[in-house]
Amino acid sequence: MKLSLYLACLMLLFVFVSSELHFNVSAFVEVILHLRKFYSVATVMFAHPGDAYGDYGDLRITHLVHTCAIMLGRHYVVTFDVHFRKLRRSLRYYRKIVQPLAIVIMPDYGAFLEFAEATKNYKMSFPVWFLLFLYTPDNSTHDYCHDPIGNPLNLAFDTQMLVLCADDDEILREWYSVKGETTKVFDLAKWTDNNGFILLTKLSLYDRKKDMEGVVLRAVTVKDTSVSPKYTESYVGGLYGKVLDELTCSLNFTLDVVSEVNQHGLWNKKNKTWSGVMGEIVSGRADFAIADMSMTSLRVRYVDFTLPLIISRNDLYVKEPGICGVKWQGYFQAFHSRTWVATLVLIAITPLLLCLMKICRGSRNIADLISDNFIYIWGIFCQQALTEFPSPSSLRIAYFTIFCTAILISAYYSAALVCFLTACVRVLPFRTIDEFVNDGTYRLIVPRGSADYDIFVATNESFSLKLMKMMKEESELPMTLIDGFMQVCQDKRLAYLALNALKKSVQVRIPCKLSSIRTERIDNLGMILSKGNPYTGVINYHLQKFLDNGMMMRLRDTRFLMESAENKDYQPVRLTNVIPILSLLSLDLNVTTMIHTWTREFTRQRVMTVTVTFLNLVSEYNEYRKTVRPLLVILLDTEESIDEFARATRSVESISFPIWLVLFLQLPGHSLEAHCRRPTGNIFNVNFNTMMLVLCYDRSILTEWYAVNDNRTRTLEFATWSPDRGLILTARRKSFYARRGDLFGEVMRVASVYHAKNPILQKVSALMKEKNLLPLVEADGFKQVCEKKNVAFYTTEMMANAVELQCKTVFIETGKADSMGIVLRKESPYTGIMNYHIRRFMNNGVMNRLKEKYLSTSNLPEVQHIEVGLQGVAPILAVMATGVVLGVFILMLEKAYYVFKIRCKNGLAKNPSDKAGVKL
Repeated sequence: MKLSLYLACLMLLFVFVSSELHFNVSAFVEVILHLRKFYSVATVMFAHPGDAYGDYGDLRITHLVHTCAIMLGRHYVVTFDVHFRKLRRSLRYYRKIVQPLAIVIMPDYGAFLEFAEATKNYKMSFPVWFLLFLYTPDNSTHDYCHDPIGNPLNLAFDTQMLVLCADDDEILREWYSVKGETTKVFDLAKWTDNNGFILLTKLSLYDRKKDMEGVVLRAVTVKDTSVSPKYTESYVGGLYGKVLDELTCSLNFTLDVVSEVNQHGLWNKKNKTWSGVMGEIVSGRADFAIADMSMTSLRVRYVDFTLPLIISRNDLYVKEPGICGVKWQGYFQAFHSRTWVATLVLIAITPLLLCLMKICRGSRNIADLISDNFIYIWGIFCQQALTEFPSPSSLRIAYFTIFCTAILISAYYSAALVCFLTACVRVLPFRTIDEFVNDGTYRLIVPRGSADYDIFVATNESFSLKLMKMMKEESELPMTLIDGFMQVCQDKRLAYLALNALKKSVQVRIPCKLSSIRTERIDNLGMILSKGNPYTGVINYHLQKFLDNGMMMRLRDTRFLMESAENKDYQPVRLTNVIPILSLLSLDLNVTTMIHTWTREFTRQRVMTVTVTFLNLVSEYNEYRKTVRPLLVILLDTEESIDEFARATRSVESISFPIWLVLFLQLPGHSLEAHCRRPTGNIFNVNFNTMMLVLCYDRSILTEWYAVNDNRTRTLEFATWSPDRGLILTARRKSFYARRGDLFGEVMRVASVYHAKNPILQKVSALMKEKNLLPLVEADGFKQVCEKKNVAFYTTEMMANAVELQCKTVFIETGKADSMGIVLRKESPYTGIMNYHIRRFMNNGVMNRLKEKYLSTSNLPEVQHIEVGLQGVAPILAVMATGVVLGVFILMLEKAYYVFKIRCKNGLAKNPSDKAGVKL
């Protein structure tokens, strides 16, 4: 018994040792890790044959699977294994988990046949496959590894599969099928024990699969001329037609229109079926739809959408009213209230002053003078003349001053009133979609069979149900886009819900003027394919290329839009226009000479330089952080140096402390261009605030690298460098955070302060109310102060100014100034960009506008008219006051002169009589 046990152990040891000698498991695990990074997959699944009892059946497979699982577990990679016969059970995770990596182990030809049988009805596009042929075929079997016949593994166009043969253990071949009949083979990479995973091509997945070999896709279209590509006089139809022409030419496929339907498609709840275009695609009668299909959550469950070709907002269109609205308040908004008060006081006081001046001249009774003067003054301000102009100089000056004042005030008022009355504002009974529903006097229409109608029918929301009640019958809905606008022009009580871009495309054909109301709903229009179509990915890839390289802008024919009625002649870029760029790119710098020149220049300028290895950099990094921010120049020449530097950046505490200059050096046999120009993942562990410049080989362009916490390195052309011209910035915005103004939807976790220690609060804690009696907001605190006299509220002055107080309060200064701001974790990569934009808000006045909006007791109206203030008419009032004072002064002089003359006459009359009396 013991002897048999010893023999079994020796046999197992021999199997393990022999398998390790013929198969380098450590190198194989490194290849798996490279494949996970290359394909961006997560879980690793081992698929292998089993015996009749469901076990592994082969000790070599057992040893390989368990050893790989243990080594991958050290890298925090989840693994599991499955037999070929149970492979179909893994489909329950389809579209529920991140795409896994399936490693298929085939020790013999029988295992290959078993795997081929298991994949007949399997979704081959679900995982990324890595097939290991561990056997060499003999003369009786065909070599499927090097020369696959037909399509034995049920491959599709979007299948991602790598194959490694037993006798050629260096080349990794990519397998896929275009039409499902034959298997295409492409040499993708090379695997060696020393160098690991090395790509043999720089092409991306769909650049390698850009030839569809004339595949015929059955297409369905809509009979609406506004979206059919056969009608080039339509903007949408012309755009779709041109995009399809470019796609069919680039990918080498054709479209066969098998049917034309009347509508886009509605969902029937009773029969659980689709109609229109959706019905043709879901039923399998068509593969591709040429129509402006709106992307909804319900449709995405049944079909695949391409990238949106048109993104537009949904608006509600009604016929424009024929008359303008009356602005009752516009006549009073021309002047400020204080100006109106000053004008009325002036009109009231001026008659009293004139009455006083006339009384001094001995005129009639006071009551008649006051009533007449009031009538005269009102007439002057109403541009009326006097019945009789007075003869005294004082009254003439006073009336002249009043006339000038009235003319100037009238001119001011007329100029200000023009701003309110000249612009015609069409008055609608509603301004928003909510007011439209509450009004209830309008009917609603949408295109028949459109996504909007489907949403209203399928939803159970109360608001959508209200809109559905206002909808016309389905038979009365317009069949085409222009038919809906025709109905709106014929019926004043009809509203049309349509896309803004589609409305602009038929603007010239609409016979009436329309008014629009925003609904704040954005719609995406694109084409659709059957669910799980293998060609969806390659079509979306090329559409994205059209968007990136500007071809989509060339395809869009703007002559159908009202904003651009002229054809634009786009001139191609000539060779002479790019000569400066080509000359900069063609400069060949010798690396050794460049480094030597830099060293000498640093020495001349008394710049301290230190040469360290990556290992010393990690150990001495904390010492460097105690100095002024240094510049670290990194020289990379091989894959090993890249991996070593990547490990060093993962080991340091804060990579954003120094400024990095990474130089990729070109050596024979070591191609690093793919890592330099198109970095995959975040190999150097950069952050958002990392300042890293990269120079690739002999290129003259310095590229800036950073990441936004999404495991993706983002690149930006920062500057160009040449020996004669030096460093020239090419970025339009030279500021560091202005170049990185987009966080790409980064989600930050926010925390708020619940308890805070304050010395003043600690001293008065004995006087504090119970916790449940404390106010939740500032308004509640001031309310308690107003209700009770023995309550004090501790808060900031800014918060007190932002609350409308119900009573008069007094405050006591504590002598403590508080600075309120937002906090981030220590050395957060986003601290700098937030402070940068907050400083910009302060400089350009946005912060003051925000403080006025949220820290003020009164909300300003949306539209503020500039009114004429009291200071605006101060010169006029000064002139009038001067005239009145001058008139009063002249009146006093005339009065004095008149009294003097009367007294003189009286004195002359008395003298003769006195003399006569003496003689007698």
